[in-house]
Amino acid sequence: MVTGSTSSKNPQPQIRKKPIAWDTDAGRDGKTSSMEMMLNWLLRDEKFRIWRTGVSSNGQQMSKKSLISELLNELLQAGIDYRKQADIHTKIYQLEHDFEKARLWIVNNNKDLDSATHDDATRAIVMQKCKYYYRIEPTFSEFLPFKHKTPSSAQHTPDKKEEVQQQQAKQSTPPHHPISQQQNLAHMSAFAPIRPVLSNDVHPSHPPAPTSAESSSSLSSSQPVAFHPSPSRYPPHLQEEPITSNERIEIQRLRLRETIHLDRMEIKRRKLAIRETESLAEMEIARRQATAQILAAHAQLIAELRTLGLPNAEIIDYLKKSENI
Repeated sequence: MVTGSTSSKNPQPQIRKKPIAWDTDAGRDGKTSSMEMMLNWLLRDEKFRIWRTGVSSNGQQMSKKSLISELLNELLQAGIDYRKQADIHTKIYQLEHDFEKARLWIVNNNKDLDSATHDDATRAIVMQKCKYYYRIEPTFSEFLPFKHKTPSSAQHTPDKKEEVQQQQAKQSTPPHHPISQQQNLAHMSAFAPIRPVLSNDVHPSHPPAPTSAESSSSLSSSQPVAFHPSPSRYPPHLQEEPITSNERIEIQRLRLRETIHLDRMEIKRRKLAIRETESLAEMEIARRQATAQILAAHAQLIAELRTLGLPNAEIIDYLKKSENI
């Protein structure tokens, strides 16, 4: 008895069910999988057109939610009752993504866009990207066309390779080389006037074949050295001192104080506006009360004069005289 009560009070934790693959499951017939049913559904009755556009060829509008519900009902009728609407939506999106990925590989690798001409090696790689590519291509290609070739640094034509090699050779040229020397002189001409560079064409008397030591010495003596301006050479107004963390904190504090001050001023302004409105309302109430008292006094006076037997004309004259007084 004790053992039974303890087992009822401490139930065992529920074991989480493993996800069932779309390709290996089957319904009541034991043959058709969830993936097969979804592909058959997408490829018939322009279902994929409606999925992409929301409108059929005859103008009937349908949402993706209603389409998923239709496919879900077919799965339930086939005995597949463990798929959800979110699972179906995700699976169709994944199928579209894999199809586009396979098409991008075809374009980037310069393969024939006509799938009927693909050899066995190409078909194997394409089916690695998208397992059902050749089955869904006639339907999906209308709404997911080929995209432009993506640029890749690893793939170059022979002409581009030569250009890259030339650029690398220029960058690796030493500073005393004439090519880099002319580039440096062109850069330095914007800062200071320089003498023209001497060359063998200008001075024929120059030795035709100087040694490396002589050429380096003559270069250092007659030709200007490569000029690389340092930050200190720039004008003072172009030199910006870095802001330290303490200065940034202080700036933030000042901005916060300014914001608080502006908020307080705005609160005071609104309070004054409210007080002014209240005072005007009180003055209007007092004016109306005074007017009502005066009218009540006049009515009482007229009633007393009428009790004395005075005609209306004399009562009016009396009131006018009292107002003038």
